[in-house]
Amino acid sequence: MIAEHGVVSSVLLRMNAAWPLSAAARELASAGVPVFPCSPWGKRPATGHGFHDATTNLDQIEAWWRQSPGANIGVPTGAASGAVVVDVDMHGPVDGRASFDRAARAGLVEGWELLVRTPTGGMHAYYPVTPGTEQRSWQAARAGIDFRGDGGYIIVPPSAPAPHREPHPRVWIGMST
Repeated sequence: MIAEHGVVSSVLLRMNAAWPLSAAARELASAGVPVFPCSPWGKRPATGHGFHDATTNLDQIEAWWRQSPGANIGVPTGAASGAVVVDVDMHGPVDGRASFDRAARAGLVEGWELLVRTPTGGMHAYYPVTPGTEQRSWQAARAGIDFRGDGGYIIVPPSAPAPHREPHPRVWIGMST
């Protein structure tokens, strides 16, 4: 099952930090977005096959979050979810915001549906997939930009950051009009 265009963004816009993680996972799955559990306060998949285990099966999702209520929510990117994400990193000396700003001035980042602040102060820019085109994940580490497409995944709100390392919650900060 492939999620419809824009569904990830539209579901995330209905949520806030007060949503229980299990309810948020069920809401995404009910809308056709496959999910999988990741370690509490982290990004590491909590299943044997990571994003390959993502599902919309509500019974499986209930079982996962009953076993680990604090599990963060992973969503595979690309065709499976209908969303690809530009991940703007902020790690030490790397500030991907400058690279994203240069790309924006050049007209290269138009078309995003949702912007989400990440725990390190960076952001995820959500875009719809391009139907019929494989969009593989890639990194430009020195520029502080990653692209999460087919073969990748993201952690979505209201997943919790590690309180001792990451000062910002995952919250949406902008939406397209």
